Amino acid sequence: MSRKSDLPFGSEFSPSQIDLARAITLAETHGGDWRAFEAAVRAAWFDGHATTDRNRRKLANSST
Repeated sequence: MSRKSDLPFGSEFSPSQIDLARAITLAETHGGDWRAFEAAVRAAWFDGHATTDRNRRKLANSST
């Protein structure tokens, strides 16, 4: 039986994928409000993507 891990891979935190300092600042700013944090991540990294708002939210949620 294979298991899927919910832990991110190291490559998901590479400088080409995410600005870790900015992500930490957003996390500190939004504390335990995951919806506000997701919205901030979406605005920071995904609002320019040519897709639906729903998909941009999913991207932001997957990145956090």
